[in-house]
Amino acid sequence: MITLLHSYAPDLSLRHRIGVLMRVTCIVARKGCCSAPALAVLQSVLADVRRTPRDVIFQLERDSVNELFALCALAPLLQTDWRVDYPNLLFCMDASPTGAGLCAAALPRDVVKELWRYSEQKGFYTKLLEPASAILAAAGLDEDPGVGLVEDLGDANVAGLSFGSEPLPLKRPLSTTGGFLHLFLPGSTWDQAHEAAGLAAVPLTDPRLPNELHFTALSSDAVFHGLRDLITSGAVFDLHVSAPALSFLPRGRFKARSEADPSAACRDSGDLALHNQLARRLCFLLCIAASCGVYFSVAQP
Repeated sequence: MITLLHSYAPDLSLRHRIGVLMRVTCIVARKGCCSAPALAVLQSVLADVRRTPRDVIFQLERDSVNELFALCALAPLLQTDWRVDYPNLLFCMDASPTGAGLCAAALPRDVVKELWRYSEQKGFYTKLLEPASAILAAAGLDEDPGVGLVEDLGDANVAGLSFGSEPLPLKRPLSTTGGFLHLFLPGSTWDQAHEAAGLAAVPLTDPRLPNELHFTALSSDAVFHGLRDLITSGAVFDLHVSAPALSFLPRGRFKARSEADPSAACRDSGDLALHNQLARRLCFLLCIAASCGVYFSVAQP
């Protein structure tokens, strides 16, 4: 610390400035407690060295002075073990230029870990609220349909899942192992992947649901209501749907669909009307799944 503060002198000779940098580097290297990111704060200092001849005394740039002070501030942290577990507290600090405050809230470690991961990857690049989202927020509404399901939850850990806990659950914990459901075109690849993750297949025990469920069966009210009840029951953790494109590929006799009129409202009859109904009902089921906290994916075979 004394060596770093001594380097604040604005006028440094060649021997002096090189000696200071060598001293800092040797101390940090000998301690074995510093990595490349910590030494990266000396970028402007090294640029100052290259900017002037080696036998000329020069004045440090403001950026160089700030870097040396930053290294002084980081010095105590270089002796800290950062390889510790996540705390069970979430800290929040006021970022306004005129005020300052610090508060903490108790949260499970899994939730803190997920929030830290999200903020590290997306925090700096997160955009401001869109106009529609801002209107909902001003009205006291949330654009996330699952927020209301977690208001009364206590512990956020999900029991019964063999592959771990769910960071931010949108449904209450189950006492049984989480299950997966493949609709309309089951595949061995998806089955193996879900079984490897510790999920079990959800049987279609509802009498309204046939054993071989095809996509066209979704036009039946009984089948639609049976799938709705199954998804909202909490037994499904992951839902995968294989939905054929049908007439939504504008080809042959289905060229009536276009970008301007994807539903072909002018010719909404026959197969076009049936396919529109299937698409709407599938979207309803996926919205229900999202509201219940079910992970889902859609593929076109």
